[in-house]
Amino acid sequence: GGTAIEGMGYAIPISSANPIIADLMERQTRSKVAEDEIGYMGIAPQEVTEQISQKFNMPVGIYIQSVEKGSAAEKAGLMAGDIITKFDGQNIVSYAGLQNVLQYYAIGDSAEITVERPENGQYVQHKVQITLGKRPAAQK
Repeated sequence: GGTAIEGMGYAIPISSANPIIADLMERQTRSKVAEDEIGYMGIAPQEVTEQISQKFNMPVGIYIQSVEKGSAAEKAGLMAGDIITKFDGQNIVSYAGLQNVLQYYAIGDSAEITVERPENGQYVQHKVQITLGKRPAAQK
């Protein structure tokens, strides 16, 4: 303690910061949409936590248990067994995180979803365009 404290500074190489800055500058600013206007995917989700990921050699994200018939997810080509890892460039590691992102997307909005799909014993990354639908009345 005392009054003579030496200042400390931390530096981040610009080569590490540039991709983050570019992503933030290009990202579209969105406003929250009304609760009854939030877009709907039509999946039955299950979180793949870090612990589950390590135990079963799966990517961290949202495991799709099933896809509703006629839903936005089915139309986009999402399948049971896919694991959502990104939604419109934002990492998804929990269902709460996915719900948090979705509150900025209205019915009819489009987004790119990155999924890891099991193929020949390993997960392969795929990018899928989805146009969000309307939540069925029974699930409001």
